[in-house]
Amino acid sequence: MNKFYLLVKTVFRSMFIQGSMNFERMHNLGIVYILLPALKAIYKDEEKLKEVLKGHLEFYNCHPYMSSFVLGTVIKLEEKRQRGELPNPKFISQVKTGMMGPLAAMGDLFFWRTLRPMAAVIAVTFALNGYLYAPLIFLVLYNIPHIYIRIVGVFLGYKEDIKIINKVQSFNVNNIVKAFGAVGIFFSAVLFASIINWDIITISAFYYFAVLLFALFFLRRGIKVLNVFAIFMVITFIFQIIKG
Repeated sequence: MNKFYLLVKTVFRSMFIQGSMNFERMHNLGIVYILLPALKAIYKDEEKLKEVLKGHLEFYNCHPYMSSFVLGTVIKLEEKRQRGELPNPKFISQVKTGMMGPLAAMGDLFFWRTLRPMAAVIAVTFALNGYLYAPLIFLVLYNIPHIYIRIVGVFLGYKEDIKIINKVQSFNVNNIVKAFGAVGIFFSAVLFASIINWDIITISAFYYFAVLLFALFFLRRGIKVLNVFAIFMVITFIFQIIKG
């Protein structure tokens, strides 16, 4: 079967990695479901295929999007194992375990704590200003990066093999988080102005400039983006009470 087709199928199946999530081994059933077409193409012997599938039923827990790097790498390593190039039978399991933690931390930081609240704040800002397509803004802002990571992760993991580990470790996600966080904080300031019925068009440019400096200052000090959002919400409620 064509390798490109198998990798595309792996990307599509990765959307269901949490479909059989369980408390004992977390995403292990999802991993087996995703890898099944590729493993069938690699292992023609049915008994060997069963043995490999049982091996992948081990505990696995990682960020669902960032797991794409693991999936691509595992497929490449399984091809090597089938050719007898991996003398250590536990090597693939060790690679999966080694990649889980760092990828999970990066995914949680970027997608859950930064991108999702940023996309939500921007969408709500548009909604409060009367734009009916605000929900689409959220879907576009959130899903383009997440789908991109799913696709690139599988193909890059397959191409780079275990070298992908070093590339992932050298990737500075904190700089991206700060950039996205600054954008999100800026829009939270616009949202703040909308909620207390300020005319955001006539607000002095100094207000927005001050907000950006505020955002960069707190991000550089290590304050989480969600905490800065919370600060703006508290300020908003205080203004609402004063106005009330």
